[in-house]
Amino acid sequence: MSADRKYEIECQAIGSRPPAKITWWMGNLELHGHSQKVSEDGNVSTSVLSITPTREDHGKALSCRATNELVRNGIRETAMKLNVF
Repeated sequence: MSADRKYEIECQAIGSRPPAKITWWMGNLELHGHSQKVSEDGNVSTSVLSITPTREDHGKALSCRATNELVRNGIRETAMKLNVF
């Protein structure tokens, strides 16, 4: 990723009933500036994060977390290590 350039990153959660709530994290810091929509059939939750990484973000973990409080252990998370230059 190029520093100081805006990116839109998408995350999807499929099959959660009710639809999953998606949050974004950089390390332990929750990020804002994302949108979320649910498909008409309620089966797919999609979130798009707008992020402008800086060189200081290099090496940090960016995570997408989908939660469903009605499901036992109802948290799924995926992360990527940022490579910012």
